Amino acid sequence: MSDHDDAGATPSPPEPAGLLATWSVSPLRVPAALTPDTAAPEDPDVRSILALGSALLSYGLPAHRVEESVLRLACALGRTSSVFGLPTALMITVRDERGADTFTARAEPSTIDLARLDALHALVARVERKELTGAEVEAAIAAVLATPRRFRRWLELIAVALVALGGTLMLGGTLADSAASAGLGLVVGGLLWIGSVRPAVSRVAPIAGAVAVTAASCALGHLGLIEHPIVAAFAALFVLLPGMMLTLAMTELATGHLVSGTARSVGALVVFLQLGLGVLLGLRLGRVDLLSAEAIAPAELVPASLGALLLASGFAVLLSVRPRDLLHTFLVSALAFSVCRAAGDWLGPESGTLLAATAVGLYAHAFARRRGRPSSTLTLPGVAMLVPGSMGLLSVSAAALHDPTRAFDVGFQMIMIVIALSTGILLSAAALPPRTAM
Repeated sequence: MSDHDDAGATPSPPEPAGLLATWSVSPLRVPAALTPDTAAPEDPDVRSILALGSALLSYGLPAHRVEESVLRLACALGRTSSVFGLPTALMITVRDERGADTFTARAEPSTIDLARLDALHALVARVERKELTGAEVEAAIAAVLATPRRFRRWLELIAVALVALGGTLMLGGTLADSAASAGLGLVVGGLLWIGSVRPAVSRVAPIAGAVAVTAASCALGHLGLIEHPIVAAFAALFVLLPGMMLTLAMTELATGHLVSGTARSVGALVVFLQLGLGVLLGLRLGRVDLLSAEAIAPAELVPASLGALLLASGFAVLLSVRPRDLLHTFLVSALAFSVCRAAGDWLGPESGTLLAATAVGLYAHAFARRRGRPSSTLTLPGVAMLVPGSMGLLSVSAAALHDPTRAFDVGFQMIMIVIALSTGILLSAAALPPRTAM
């Protein structure tokens, strides 16, 4: 067996990735599938397998989905292989009559891009129909990765503000709170915009964004312009919260991918700690005590429904949903919101999330089976409506303010909701299995 680390290169896209990250915060450029440290594999089939694995890692699929997709392509190319996936690397062994070679594909996690995932899914299907050779697959994957993102950067900036606006309404904030949160969301989006082209900025985006947003929100509260500064601040930080990453981690752990799930969980924890420290500093600067902040009542149905619509609109842009999928994206988002709210009022938040996630998964898998599309096209927007990232931020902030009881209570509830979310997705896959990976 011969080992080859990071061989060959696939062209990077000509522009930075979007503003919604799959790993920590601001995405870097989608990297080459392999870096040219050593000679590229001579076999174009091997290069294609490595390129696909690296691309899928970049776009945030869980380890078991990446492994299944890579094995599917390898089988379509007539190659025998085995795959071991991590959040930032794949180890792929390809066997033939001469023996076995092991390759390592590195990938920097980037922005979830449903349009490119859909294109990669269709590409693998063409290989299965024997329409493409290995060399043609390699070129086609490079072309998919080089495709500009579907929405322009200024639309993604507006989408961040929509997420903040909708999040405030769903958390029970007033119209003034929502307007202020949308403005603060533009600040966060601008920081992510800078971070998407300057990696050094992206690494400090959680703490810098949390400090700036929390301090500014507290100042608006002192001036009497908003009633709930903490709610406005938390909603403005929604796109920085690693709730999606934590959900992926729980899914990987539940499917037996312990190394990948543990690594992703630790990554989510680090981001929560960075954001918690930023919120703590912002509260100190704004002279507001989180523990003495006035509790607000849950949002009424009408403002909460409007908030859910705005949230779904923002995530549709940030996830790069194709226009032809917008109707189904809004439908699955409405399904997630309505089931979670109704079942949550009846059975509690954990059970409500479980039922909502199961409903989202069933809808997504039915859509995928009927249209021959990847189930992630609808699963990810639906999950985005359910992830409890704000609870993790509240837990870390309470711990930083020396209230371990509240921190434990909120943190434990968040973990239970995340487990319910990942379990619902797995239940739906068992009840209505997708025909293909992704």
